[in-house]
Amino acid sequence: MKTKIAALRQSRGEQIAVMESNVVCSNQAEMTAYNSAKSEAERLGARITDLEAMSQVADVLRVGEDFAARNSDRPLAEFRTLALNEQATQGGHEIRSHHHTSILRDGRDGLVNRMAEALACRYNGQKPSEGAREYVNASIADMARELCTANGLRAPGYGADKCIELAMASTSDFPHLTTEVGNRILLQAYEAATPAIQTVARRGSARDFKTKSALRISGGPKLIKVLESGEVTTGGRAESKESYRVYSFARIFGITREALINDDLGAFTDFARSYGIAAANLQAQELVDLLYGAGGLGPAMEDTKTLIHADHGNLNSAPGVIQENTFTAGRLALRLSKDADGETLIACDPKYLLVPAALESEAEKYLAMLYPAQSQNVNPFSGKLQLLVEPRLDAKSATAWWMFADAGQAPCLEYAFLESAQGPQITYELGFEYLGQRFRCLLDYGVGCIGFRGVWKGNN
Repeated sequence: MKTKIAALRQSRGEQIAVMESNVVCSNQAEMTAYNSAKSEAERLGARITDLEAMSQVADVLRVGEDFAARNSDRPLAEFRTLALNEQATQGGHEIRSHHHTSILRDGRDGLVNRMAEALACRYNGQKPSEGAREYVNASIADMARELCTANGLRAPGYGADKCIELAMASTSDFPHLTTEVGNRILLQAYEAATPAIQTVARRGSARDFKTKSALRISGGPKLIKVLESGEVTTGGRAESKESYRVYSFARIFGITREALINDDLGAFTDFARSYGIAAANLQAQELVDLLYGAGGLGPAMEDTKTLIHADHGNLNSAPGVIQENTFTAGRLALRLSKDADGETLIACDPKYLLVPAALESEAEKYLAMLYPAQSQNVNPFSGKLQLLVEPRLDAKSATAWWMFADAGQAPCLEYAFLESAQGPQITYELGFEYLGQRFRCLLDYGVGCIGFRGVWKGNN
């Protein structure tokens, strides 16, 4: 079994090497090679995980490596049942396996979910629901024992270590339990760390890792007056297209057997929390780097000009500080912005003021609601713009600031997740060589600039 696992690991390493050599995907051949290698690496990874789990089942149930090798081509669920029956045969007494009725995440009134909620509440300070309250004071070993019982497995007189080993080896519920705890902690930290710059971007999704094209079609052509007996002519629509793609970002971390036996998930939840924050930070940094490409002018668009460009009408001709005349110039430029046909007015409404942390106080003072005694002292922008402070911009420039329209009206920046994974996800792996559980935090994410209308830069 170990020889087979080692061979599969080597094959998977070769596929990963192919992925790394084609990661840029500059042409269709490289894209095809990358996707083919990625699919094969994932298949081999899943197979390795199953074989390691089988080896661990064989070890815990003491049915031998020979038994594991003979039955290694069977599905993992079937292997577990066979191993339990083999253990019963060797022991001379009957141990009934009810694997066909094993609970999953939503089985038995959501047992795993209720346990996961109770464990997560210990570390995030939230109040558990009524269903989860009974498990708040239960140890991890107690939960493992109950999961074994729910799956028709007996663990009489087993200590914490044996209960946990049996639960990990013979049922998928226990790995699902710890993974669900991790995802709950990760999601809470991830949502709390939502970056300011993401507010001005439109959310999209991608079916795969191929280049994603965002096609923008102009509004309908102008209606033309038709005289009596006149001919109705056909009107066209202009279009523009920008492209980007999703990439994978991932790291591996683990929870030790010792921590599980000691009923201590502190280090594990700290990892999950930190990766939730790391995912939000990565998303923000990708958008900041995109916006501030080419020395602060953004990426090159389909027309070969940068996002911020005089020809796009979104660059302040006289860069300046936050004040009425620069705000007026920005609002006017957004109001007069035209669609792809160069004729139809979009009339963007300025909604957001994006600034680095260094300009936060200055922006707050200017946008504050004031009630002056004289009308000429009225601030026409009070309460009109929502202030967004993005501290990651300070490393690029402490003086640059932008006006944005709502992304629903005139999308400029866009971020996307893979359709099957909307945000960071934690998955688990049971390993023979690792005492405990290993987890992978994966984020499939990409950013792109899909239009230059809807943004105006006031200062460098």
